[in-house]
This record gives sequence, structure tokens and C-alpha cells, in this order.
Amino acid sequence: MSDFRKLARHFSHHLAGRATLMLLGFVSFPIFTRIFSVADYGVMTLVSQTVLVFTVLAKLGLQNSIQRFQPQAEMEGEVQRFHSTMLVGSAVVSAIVSVAFLAGICAIPSSILGVSLKNVLAVASALILVRAGRMMYGNMLQIEGKTISLNVLEILVKAASIAACCALLLYWKATVLAFFAGLALTEAAALLALVPDLWARVGRRTLTFDYSHFRSFIRFASPLMWGELAWVILDSGDRFLVRGFLGTQAVGYYSAAYNISAYLQEALMTPLNLAFFPLCMIIWTTQGEEKTREFLSRSLTYFMLGAIGLLAIASVVSRDAVVLLASKKYLEAHRLLPVLIAGLFVSALQVFFKAGLMIRKEPAKLAKVTFFAAAANILLNILLLPMMGNMGAAVATLVSYALWVFLMARASLAIFPFTIEYHAFARYAAAGTVTAAIIYAVHFDNVVAGLAIRGTIGILCYLFLVALFDSNARFLMFRLIRAKNAPADAVLSG
Repeated sequence: MSDFRKLARHFSHHLAGRATLMLLGFVSFPIFTRIFSVADYGVMTLVSQTVLVFTVLAKLGLQNSIQRFQPQAEMEGEVQRFHSTMLVGSAVVSAIVSVAFLAGICAIPSSILGVSLKNVLAVASALILVRAGRMMYGNMLQIEGKTISLNVLEILVKAASIAACCALLLYWKATVLAFFAGLALTEAAALLALVPDLWARVGRRTLTFDYSHFRSFIRFASPLMWGELAWVILDSGDRFLVRGFLGTQAVGYYSAAYNISAYLQEALMTPLNLAFFPLCMIIWTTQGEEKTREFLSRSLTYFMLGAIGLLAIASVVSRDAVVLLASKKYLEAHRLLPVLIAGLFVSALQVFFKAGLMIRKEPAKLAKVTFFAAAANILLNILLLPMMGNMGAAVATLVSYALWVFLMARASLAIFPFTIEYHAFARYAAAGTVTAAIIYAVHFDNVVAGLAIRGTIGILCYLFLVALFDSNARFLMFRLIRAKNAPADAVLSG
């Protein structure tokens, strides 16, 4: 099976899984935004981001060591030793971080946090351990090409979590505590269900744990952990600054807009991100550097073709999207959507440049540029929030993500260069601009009809324009239409 056919197969699995998760999100998001006040939704977001920070520390970046070293362990026949070392070591680390977080919450006086918030954080602390464990397992499935199993697992956990949270919110009490209790119970049950397979991977004993290998995994992963932590600050730190400058209600508005933007970005980015780097490593290991460069170049071009079209359409229909998904009480958030969508789509470009740094074993450079961008994001928020309100946070997100990708691209291309089709990107941008102008002129009183019809018009218009302006896009579309039953690699490599 060729490289692009593998990418297409894995991408399709992840895309189907992500589409299902998005549908679940589209069901749950309107429910939660309607149950919670804007301020409570802001509190829920702040607690979620706090848990995310400590989950990054609990993982210690070891999920990256799985992707980097498991293929090598399989080739050397040492996969059981690798699993034993990785699973036992990561479990110990994540348990230490989870207990430390809980102890810290208990030690903080209630006069500072408040009794209710302390209770919420105490319950949410369980998520640190269970999410770290499930993410390690998910990375093993990912690198093994078990994309269907991975997506089924994520969908089941998501669906069960939504059901548990809704049950507690509706039949117990409609509080943030009930929401996190539902998450903790469901995700802990999911991790317990994985124990038999995890135990089998360890070999039903821990004697194969290799301390020297675990130290080498940590040496590789720790810079990436700091890079991931910097990314969390870059991605989520503005919520805490918005809380400090503008209050909890402003966090609610900003979080609603950000979450809608993230749904759109994840629809395109997450399937690619899950399938992309493992396949890069396979190509690098089996076919060499030149094929990897070609793969990166063509994949980036295909991504830009889709991303620019989605960005153009989503930016114009932002008002309808906020009303439909979050209700009219969040309408103020619609001004932020175009800027946030642009920022998140810019951030998605990192996957193509991160690959070169990972292949060359330069994770420290990734961490360095991410910290620099995170610092820029904090500084921009401090400067812009007092002047522009929530829009200042959105602008800071766009600028800092653009800086992050630029610095990462410069570092990556210096050690692992590949061709970038700038002229093709310009043509896609021109097509996207015209598409946005056309659908902006179309208006509907009905929100659902407006989203559906304007979105359809936008997709058809963009496809027509890129086919008209760009020969590569035109040829790709022609082959896709004519070769529905042909192997995917025959289409993508044409």
C-alpha cells in the first residue's frame, strides 16, 4: 500500500471518528451553554484548562516517545519491553502529579478559592490520572495503525461522558461540580475497561521494565513536554487573563466563540494530525529523506486547499453559528469568531513543520519557539485586553499563532527543507476571498436555513474558483470524480 493510500485510509478513519465526535459536541455544546449561565460556563472552562495543564505534566511528553521509539522497538523485537517500560513508568509519573495536584488543592485555604471551587477542582483532579493513561494507550493504537479501535474508544468515552453529565445535571443538580463528577466517573470507568489490554502489553509482570530506556525516553520527551505546556499556555492562557481583566462572564463569551472555532479546526486538523506524523516516521524509516520531503510538500498543499475554503465560509456565517449552537445569550461572541477561526487554522500548520524537528531529534527547538509564542501571547493580552476587551484576546491569539508557526517553520526548514507552493496558496486565498464576498451578500431570516444554504453556496463557489484558478486542484478534482472506485493512491498521486 503506497504512502498516500495509507494516509488516505488513516485520515478517513480519523475523519469519520472526528466527525462523530463533532456531532456529539454539537449535541452537547448547545445543552451545556443553555444549562449554565455565561459566568458558570466561564468557570467550567477555567477548571478544564487547569486540568489540561496538569495533564500535560502528568504525561511528561512520553506520548511523543511512543511515536518516535515504538516502531524501532517493533523492528528490533523488543515491543513487550518497550510497552512494559513505557506503561509502568508513565503510570507512576501521572499518579504522582495527580496526587500532588489534589494535595495542593486541599492545602489552599477556602478563603482563597472558595468551598465550591475547591470541591470542583478536587473532583476534577481524577481526570489528570485517567486522561494521561488513556492518551498513552491511544498513542500506542495510533502508531500501530489501529485507527478504528482508537476512534471507537474516543467516541464511546465522549458519548458516555455526555450522557453521564446530562443525567447528573438534570436529575441531581445543575452545577459545575455535577458536570465534572460525570466526566470523572465515566473516564475512570473507561480506563478501568482498558486494564486487561494494558496488562497484557506489560506482559503480566514488570520485570521487563528498563530504567535506562525509560531515562532515554524522558530525555527525548521532556523538551516536548515543556513545549506542550507552552502550547497550552499559548492556546489557553488567555482565558485566565480574560478572567483577571474582564471577569468570569467575559470568559464565558470568549470560551463559547473559541470552542466553536475549535470544532471547525479539529474537523480538518485532528484527523490529519493523528495520521500524519506516524506515517511520516514510516516513510522516513522505510523510504528515506527525499520521499519524506515530497510527502510533506504535497500534504501541506492539500491542507491549504481545504483550510482556506473552510475559513472563508465559516467566517461569514459566524453570527448564525453562535445563535444556533450557543443560543442568543452568547450572541456577543460572534464578533470574535472570524479572528479566532483564522488563528486556529494558522496554528494547524504546525504539524507540517513539527515533523522535520521530530525526525531530526530537535524537540528542544520546538519547545523554544512555543515558549516564545506563548510569552508573546501573554504580553499581547496584557496590552490589548484593557483597550479592546475580548477582541484583544482574539487578536492576540491570531498574532501569536502566526508568530509560532513562522518561528517553527524557520527552525524546521533550516534542518529539513521541503518545497512550499506559495503561488498555489495565493490562488486559494483569492478564491476564498471571492467566495466570502459572494455568500456575505446572501441573507436568510431563518438561522438553520441560512447556515445550510449559505454553506452549500460557499462550498460550490470555492470549489469552482479553485478549479478555475489552479491546475493542480482542477486535476485532483477531475481524478476524484472520475476515479471513485480507484485505489486512493492512484488519485492522490496523480
